[in-house]
Amino acid sequence: MLNRKNNPTDALIQSAATFAREELLELKAAIDALVIATEPQPNVIDLDDARDRLRPEAPSKRSSEGWIELQYKTVNGKRYGPYRYLRWRQGTVKKSKYLGTPTNAST
Repeated sequence: MLNRKNNPTDALIQSAATFAREELLELKAAIDALVIATEPQPNVIDLDDARDRLRPEAPSKRSSEGWIELQYKTVNGKRYGPYRYLRWRQGTVKKSKYLGTPTNAST
C-alpha cells in the first residue's frame, strides 16, 4: 500500500492540473509509453533481439507504442553510458525523454 503523505503521484497530479490540454496529452502519451516499455518481458530468447542488444545503441525493450533505449556516447575516444531514454511515437512524431543511467545491470 502506498503512503499517501509522501506519494509522488499526488504531487504529479497537482502539477499536471496546471497543464494546458496539449501538455496533458503529451504527458499521457509519455506515461502510456513508459507503462508499455516497463512491462515484464517473456523469458524467451529472440536471437535477432540478442544480436541487436550487442550493438551499442540498440534498444533494450521495444514495442510500437513505447520503448526504453540505451545509448552510449563517445567523447575524445572514451565511451560513456549507458544512458536510458524513453521513446514513443505520438502520431508521426517521435518523442523522447531522458530517464538517467540504469540503477542496475539488468536494465
